[in-house]
Formats: sequence, C-alpha cells, structure tokens
Amino acid sequence: MIIEVRPIEKEKWHGKKGEESFQRPITIRALYDPATMGYATGLNYKDVYPAEDNKEKLTEAEYFSRLLKYDLSNVYDPEKPHPFWDGSLGAMKLENKTILLDISKPLNYVHYKMLLASRYVANSFNDYKNAVTPDATHYIYNKEEELERKAVKANLLKQAFVAESELSRARKIEIINVLEDANLKDQSDNFIEVTLTRLIENRTKDVLRLMKMNKEDLSIHSMILEALQKGVLRKDKGKEEILYFGDPIGTDIHDTIQNLKKEENQDIKLRIIESINN
Repeated sequence: MIIEVRPIEKEKWHGKKGEESFQRPITIRALYDPATMGYATGLNYKDVYPAEDNKEKLTEAEYFSRLLKYDLSNVYDPEKPHPFWDGSLGAMKLENKTILLDISKPLNYVHYKMLLASRYVANSFNDYKNAVTPDATHYIYNKEEELERKAVKANLLKQAFVAESELSRARKIEIINVLEDANLKDQSDNFIEVTLTRLIENRTKDVLRLMKMNKEDLSIHSMILEALQKGVLRKDKGKEEILYFGDPIGTDIHDTIQNLKKEENQDIKLRIIESINN
C-alpha cells in the first residue's frame, strides 16, 4: 500500500508555492511524550499484531523489531540515546514535495506510524484545518477527503465569482485595498479584474467575507488604509493606534472604523475623505 505525505501550503511573505517555495525540509523523529514518559513512536506495545506469520503473538512493536532487527521499544533514557529512535534510521526527512511511502516495507511502515504520532504531520488535511495539529507542516493524504475538500473549494469559488460579477468598481477596489493594502483607483478595469481574480483563487474565504461585510464598514476600512498610505493618518512605530494630526482616533483599525461611524465624528471622516481626494 502506498501512502502519500504532502506538504501543507502556507501563506509566506515571498508568495512562492510548491517546488518554488523556500520552505526547508523538516526531519521527523519520535519525540519524548510526557504523557507516557516514553518515545511517541505510534507503534502499539500492548495488542497482538494481526499478521499471518506472527505465530509468537508479538505486539506490533515486537513484530517490527524482529523484522528490522532493531530495538523499537519506546523506553526513554535521557542519559542514553535510543539505538533506533535517536539514530539515523529512526529519522525521516520530509521535503517540500509529496513523498510516497510503500508501507509494505517494514522500515517505511515504522516511519509511517511515527508520522501518525508526530505533531508536525496531520493525519488528514481536515485535522490541520480544524487545528487538531496546528504545528503540522505536512499531512497524510486521504483521497476521499481531498475530493471533498476540492468540492468545497470549487463551491466557494463559484460563490465568489458570482458575487464578484455584481460588484461595483469602487467595491472591488475596496476589497483589494483591504486584502493587499494597495490602492488601485488609478488602474484600469482589466488590471482590477485580474487582481481580484487572483485574490478570489488564492484567498477565497477572505474575499467572500469582505463581499458579505457591511458596506459602510468596508468603505471606511478601505478609506483608513488609503489615508495611511497617503500620510493623512499615521501610526506610531510598533503601535496599532491610529492618529489624525497627532490625536488618536482609534486604538486599532477596527476601533477606528467604529469611531468614524459615530455621528459626532462625521466631520473628521469628511475631512479625511477630502484630504485623500485632493
């Protein structure tokens, strides 16, 4: 049986994905588990392993110890390295590409069980998405789950593109500004369409969230970003507080949105709009 171990694509500053990504390989080992006071190997140390040639009724760990001729016990000694788990055979290198494991081979099977026990490898993509294994860099591919995930993604894309076709130019610009902190008011319609299409494909949920966002909130959010871009508003270095002529108008951008919606602050909002349009 072939098991696929796939890298998890995460948003990086460089924007590279797949083989172009700068993500470094990670080496997986069976780490110490305080709950069991032993190595987290993923192997079973209690039940008889169901193999036809297991006449001695060995546990899974004992059975593969015999096949590999290595001690696969999970006993941890801080003063003494384990002959297998702390050695080169006990480690597995996961690169930023899909790895195929033929688990009919004893060593691959042991590595597979170790991956299942590692916090750096999700047992499924859903486990990672649902924060069961938030530290995971890779996941074990499940064909049925992957098909379901693609169907959900396709449905979200369809929703986003249908909603996008009904948006005004101004609202498209606001969504792009909020997601990319880039003001495209002076760009062509084609450039705006290409940019928003890219965002829909790469950040579908974020785009849908903004499409469903209160129109006034989105408009003010985009206005604040434009004002920050043009120096009409500013932030002190390392702080989220937003200042207008040195006076704070919000502890962060979301607080500023709510403040600029208030009746008593409409004069300030109008002055900000006037400044960014001049």
